[in-house]
Amino acid sequence: MLVTSACFSLVELLKATMKVSPVKFVLSRCASWCKYRVSRYDEQMKILITGATGLIGKKLLIDLLKKGHTVVGVGRDKSKIVELPEKQTYSWDALSDQEFPLEALKDCDAVVHLAGEPVAAQRWNEQIKKNILDSRVIGTKKIISAFKKLKEAHRPKVFIAGSAIGFYGDQGEKNLTENASPGSDFLADVVQQWESEIIKADKLGIRTVILRTGIVLARSGGALEKMPPVVVGSGDNFMSWIHIQDWINFAIEAMENSESKGIYNLVSPYPVTQSVFIADLASERQVPFVMKVPQFVVGMVLGEMAQVLLTSQKVKPQKMLDQGFQFQFANLKQALKDIYHSEDYLVQNFSVSQFVPDKIENVFNFFSAAQNLEKITPDFLNFKVKNMSSEEIEKDTIINYKLKIHGIPASWQTQIVEFKPLEMFIDNQNKGPYSMWQHTHTFTPVKNGTLIEDRIKYKIPGHLIGLLALGSFIRKDVTQIFRYRVKSIQSKFNP
Repeated sequence: MLVTSACFSLVELLKATMKVSPVKFVLSRCASWCKYRVSRYDEQMKILITGATGLIGKKLLIDLLKKGHTVVGVGRDKSKIVELPEKQTYSWDALSDQEFPLEALKDCDAVVHLAGEPVAAQRWNEQIKKNILDSRVIGTKKIISAFKKLKEAHRPKVFIAGSAIGFYGDQGEKNLTENASPGSDFLADVVQQWESEIIKADKLGIRTVILRTGIVLARSGGALEKMPPVVVGSGDNFMSWIHIQDWINFAIEAMENSESKGIYNLVSPYPVTQSVFIADLASERQVPFVMKVPQFVVGMVLGEMAQVLLTSQKVKPQKMLDQGFQFQFANLKQALKDIYHSEDYLVQNFSVSQFVPDKIENVFNFFSAAQNLEKITPDFLNFKVKNMSSEEIEKDTIINYKLKIHGIPASWQTQIVEFKPLEMFIDNQNKGPYSMWQHTHTFTPVKNGTLIEDRIKYKIPGHLIGLLALGSFIRKDVTQIFRYRVKSIQSKFNP
């Protein structure tokens, strides 16, 4: 059993015998393996995440829940952290006068700090730049202050803090490892001040890991959602990126492995130029053309914030590689294919997830009864089930509905194309208001309840013109419908 777990290969053993005796080789490999196992937490952990409603925070939260960990979520509005029981959520705004909630840290083994003002949400002015800096520096100071108030035995074992490759500034084609010198622009200064506060946790005896993150690629939300098929300036600047799943996998590994500490560049081993990035993105999404915009135009529109698009950072994840981390998506084309599955640019993605404090049998049975959809759909849709092709939902069941879209009567027919009891089902639109609509319902048993995940893919009628004219309007409708759905489910399962 020990030999199987250690995973020795015959080839490796034969190679080793050329240098050392087989006995010494086997003993050394066993020792290394045992040291690795001892360095990892075998028990389930209690983990606090700040920025729990953000792109990375939400994904990390869900993956940790599925691994059986207990998660505490902290955000500006705890009511938006619907993936957790209410008693495990806390409201906190780093820019307010509020101190970090000490109660949230009770019995936590790890803290993952991801909170901070978005950098590229709007054109910078002095106030926005101040918020970007203060949300990171002051926010981290408040967390360190909270650590100090805890008795040493009650402090978390590990503090994992998000940072950014903005630390390096614009350094052209230079290969940037964790030892590279910092830049001198606004973002580089922000990150330097930010990290100088993070590292203070290490002086308190808390193992500290700093994750300098590049562009995070994800299916719904983040940079890709706002990235048009446009090359800015020459397109020669390097973009360092990472698939969100690789980010999550390494963060979890860093929590579990006590050997992980210090600064890590969280990027793929293969950065690409902006021109290559946009070309690969356009190819994967079947975009028929790529535009070019002169650099001075971007500068006029975005002002100082244009540096986010124009800076060249060829960053290498040297410490991740040295530690033996295995990337699932090291290659950009591979990462984009996983995210988009070769779907064209007209396909829109929407997702929402939610925790309910009930066992999976009850939750699945509720959602697999078509009539219950009426109970969790807004009244303004006048949504009614007309008939079904089978008494209960199963694979190939066809369901006919009637509804009103902004007061206009419409019919909708869906077909269950996949059905796995107590796990998931998928319904596709056969007839209805969309050119394409696919809804994947997934159910996962987690501690004290069930995690529900809904993933929607849809196409708007009218091809490109329809997308441009109605895209944001329909997105708003879909968001409103699922916001109502979340609240209705909360009332149903947690009155």
